[in-house]
Amino acid sequence: MLILARGTSPAISRSVHELPMQGRYDQWIANFRRVFKDSTEKAHRFQIFTANVKFIEAFNRAGHSYNLSINAFAYLTNEEFIVTHNGFRTPQERSSSKSNSFMYENITDIPPSVDWRESGDQLWKGLTKSKGVTSVSLSEQELVDCDRGDHGCQGGFVKFAFEYIRESGGLSAESRCPYEGIGTFCDDTKIAVDAGKISGYEDVPANENALMQAVRP
Repeated sequence: MLILARGTSPAISRSVHELPMQGRYDQWIANFRRVFKDSTEKAHRFQIFTANVKFIEAFNRAGHSYNLSINAFAYLTNEEFIVTHNGFRTPQERSSSKSNSFMYENITDIPPSVDWRESGDQLWKGLTKSKGVTSVSLSEQELVDCDRGDHGCQGGFVKFAFEYIRESGGLSAESRCPYEGIGTFCDDTKIAVDAGKISGYEDVPANENALMQAVRP
């Protein structure tokens, strides 16, 4: 269900109960920084938003064990949400000079277990950590806005993100280009300074042993 969310955001919750519908809509637009292409689309989305808010209120009055609240997708119908946000998009392969060999295939010194809470980091957050450099929080937003090989907030493929980072010369720091939660535009002034770079990447064969070889500390 596209508008389901446990708990409530205080600002959104107050707007739902205290403002008329147009005011709720305007506050939702401001909170989620949603931009529509023209007044016709904005009016159309207002009708969908109204129907979703009414559904939320009716559901919450029914006394279920949890409540619903408005989220960033309240301007979409269920059908639109399913089409744009459900399911994996199989990527179209790009031409590449990479060979199919796996550089770690001869690694045998693999620990029986690894606690990544101590040894690792999130993919984009700690890209520099594996090289023994101080960990830098990298910009997911740059990938959302500037990587044209993927689909921004509608999904992407790690391999293509790596290609973007390599071809563009690096990825900016999150402090310079913070995560917005929505797709915006590729702002060259924010991505001018690269905080993390990669020279290449490896496609890991689809088996557990190869995965252990690749992610060993």
